[in-house]
Amino acid sequence: ESMMWRHWSLRNFKDCDIPQDFLDMVASDFDICRQGGIKVIPRFSYCSRIGDSDAPLEIVLRHIEQLKPILQANADIIALMHTGFIGAWGEMHSSTNGLTEPDKMKVVVEALLDILPKERCVQIRYPSDKWKMYRRETPLTYEEAFPGSNLSRIAHHNDCFLASPNDVGTYRTNIETEKTYLNEETKYTPMGGETCNPRNNYPILRKKTLHEMERMHWDY
Repeated sequence: ESMMWRHWSLRNFKDCDIPQDFLDMVASDFDICRQGGIKVIPRFSYCSRIGDSDAPLEIVLRHIEQLKPILQANADIIALMHTGFIGAWGEMHSSTNGLTEPDKMKVVVEALLDILPKERCVQIRYPSDKWKMYRRETPLTYEEAFPGSNLSRIAHHNDCFLASPNDVGTYRTNIETEKTYLNEETKYTPMGGETCNPRNNYPILRKKTLHEMERMHWDY
């Protein structure tokens, strides 16, 4: 099945509502994907360079509320959603408004979960962020995986897959501990992502890539 990662920049709306013409454009993008038979992975962000500002929490929540009717109307073609909104590229780091604080991050993640059907997941950038938000480091169990709880609907994506020993910061505590955690979590949640420029000529090897994708149950 074809999927498209669609990234919308909200850089011009950090201190105001999203204007109607922009909302219309987002809705039109979904219409085009629907006509083409494509599933969508949406992400929204406010900046594309570390050090640039994102938006304060109240603006983020207001924007999510504005986007709610569009996302709900197109839920059937949304494969899953990236949390976005926080920090550079919406990758959930380098927030200038403190949105990487676990309690604030949790508010953003759960605001998205609340507007999507129970069958849809929201993906986060760093495995350890789920630990911090929900104050537990154990992965989902089989019994927890299918009731549609918030915990069971928070999945993972990796935006610098194999581009350094710790995937450019994806793994923030203990690499092997976090990989073991993801190996269990991704039995029940979707997993995917992209890579980025390798750091210090770090080799991206075919055999290792296939092993890691199999271990983390990559879907896209």
